[in-house]
Amino acid sequence: EIEQKLPEGEALATLVVRLKFVDARSAFIAIQGMASDPRMVQAIESANVVGVTDTAQNLRRIARIVQLMDIEKPGPEIEVIQLKYADPKDIVDKLTPLLQVWIQSGGGPKIPGQPDMPGTGDQSRPFLVADQRTQQIIIFATKERIAQLRDLIKNKLDIPVKYAERQVQIIFLR
Repeated sequence: EIEQKLPEGEALATLVVRLKFVDARSAFIAIQGMASDPRMVQAIESANVVGVTDTAQNLRRIARIVQLMDIEKPGPEIEVIQLKYADPKDIVDKLTPLLQVWIQSGGGPKIPGQPDMPGTGDQSRPFLVADQRTQQIIIFATKERIAQLRDLIKNKLDIPVKYAERQVQIIFLR
């Protein structure tokens, strides 16, 4: 949509874009090297705006890059999973060390479009809390990680336990 408003050919023009999802400083750094004259790129961080003066042809290319950069990133969400059979504290206690190993080994199964989970403080690092009172587990993670954890909890961990039949023998003493 931005490209349609730019003049054709090699005419000199100015492009000003108000960013929604990426900060002006990051956009400034990314597009500064693409401009014919890097001094003609400005960022107004307080308004989250970048401005570029260049040829219309070059501005079209920069506009496409800005549109690709300025997209909403998937953020963490909260989901509550109701348990039927298992104790929530037991599940969280079992999953917490597994999640630590999962994070350190590269984050488990890769999700297309998601960054790796190399360190602590990563937005996609799952966080679990047991609610004993309601028999629930509260998960704070990205939508994809929640789906993986929900599947693991519901289909593998929150299942009825099969007890082997016990035979009782009574031995009478004399």
